[in-house]
Amino acid sequence: MLICGTISIFLQLVLSSTIMAGTENGEFCPTCPDWTDLEGWQAKKDAYEQSQPTVQLQKQLTVQKTHD
Repeated sequence: MLICGTISIFLQLVLSSTIMAGTENGEFCPTCPDWTDLEGWQAKKDAYEQSQPTVQLQKQLTVQKTHD
C-alpha cells in the first residue's frame, strides 16, 4: 500500500512537470500552449510577442493587408 502511494505521487510529479509549457531550461515557449492554464499562457504569449519587434511588425503588416 505504501509503495503504491509512493509510486503514485512520483508519477504525478513527473507527469505534471511534462505538461507545463516551456523549454528544458525553463524559458517561455510561445508555440507550446500550457493546457493547464491556457489564459495565463495566452497572456504571456501576447506579452512575449509585443516585446519582439519582428513579430509586432508582422502583425501590423497583416492587419494592414486585411484592411486594404
